[in-house]
Parts: sequence; C-alpha cells; structure tokens
Amino acid sequence: MEKSVQEVEEAWGTAQRLMEVDALDPSEAEYVKAFFRDLKLILKELATLELEASKRVNPSAEDDPELSERFKDLHRRLIDTASRPGMLGPRAMRLVNKAWGAGLKAFTSFLERHAHLVGVEGWSLGAALG
Repeated sequence: MEKSVQEVEEAWGTAQRLMEVDALDPSEAEYVKAFFRDLKLILKELATLELEASKRVNPSAEDDPELSERFKDLHRRLIDTASRPGMLGPRAMRLVNKAWGAGLKAFTSFLERHAHLVGVEGWSLGAALG
C-alpha cells in the first residue's frame, strides 16, 4: 500500500507544479485538488483499517462486521470520488488516472491480505465490486 500512496503523492506533486504555472484550467485545478484531497484521505483511512486488520488476534477469523462496514464505506467513497462530474483536459486526466490506478492498487492490496475479514469472496477488487 505504501507504494500506492507514494504514487498518489508523486502525481499530486506534478499536479501542484502544473497549477503553480497555470497549466491547468481553473475548473480543472479545482477538480484535481478535490480529487486528490479525497483520495488521499480515503487511502489514509484504508491504511488505518489495514493496520487494525493486521492486529487481529485470529487473522483467519471470518467476516468482522465492523471492519466490513468500514471497508464498504471507504469503497463507496472511492467510487464517489472517481464518479464526480467534471471535464478534464489531457494533462489533468493523466494525473487523475495515475492517482486512480494507485488507489485501486491499494484497495486490491488490502483485499489480497484481508478479504476474509471484510466479507469479500476472493481477493480481487472485481469481487469487492460484485
């Protein structure tokens, strides 16, 4: 997950540099700021959830209702963040897509290790979406 967070931070750094030189339209810049703000918060909360899941006394235990609800909430927020309406030019779209891909990798990584605790059949993100 750390690698995914690093990828998001790198994309955010690029976005900030582009905004500093007014390379993004103001509406794109606002969209990008909100997208990264929300995605970084979601990934921070996912890291906290992963830490809690890793500390479980019985890691082979089945579905933990509290962890499951928190994961589902984070997953819904991730989808809502990506579904926000807005028109983006090629530069902004590349940044958002790079960060989105890193976010998906973080969720997939979490599921590879903790799917059983959050009630997901299988470890793929596709299974979580299903």
